[in-house]
Amino acid sequence: MPSNGSTRATILFADDERALTTLFAAHLRRANFDVRIALDGAEARDAFLLDPASFDLLITDSSMPNLSGIELGEIVAQQGCPVLLTSGADSPEAAQHGWRFLEKPFSADQLVRAVEEVLQRAEEGRERARPA
Repeated sequence: MPSNGSTRATILFADDERALTTLFAAHLRRANFDVRIALDGAEARDAFLLDPASFDLLITDSSMPNLSGIELGEIVAQQGCPVLLTSGADSPEAAQHGWRFLEKPFSADQLVRAVEEVLQRAEEGRERARPA
């Protein structure tokens, strides 16, 4: 997992609700995560594709302009990056893709716990995949 100094992981946070994204990014930063924000799917895709290895997790809303969170998640997941999908409504796509889902509204603590869970599960998967 890439990190800089005491940063635990680098997260790409994509949501078209600027106030929500800014608020939750601040909470994640206080939990020692490096957070990069994108306000639509295409912006997030472009940021990710510039350097996929620099991201440990994508948090994305399912409905965004220019590229949906589902489409964005599929692109990112193909590169081996875990996805945490958020939405104000249930999203069966998250389960179909094996992604963690967090229904809005959620608290900052719920978000941090979900992030930690996804990152832990990804690390365990990498450890199982390593040759003995």
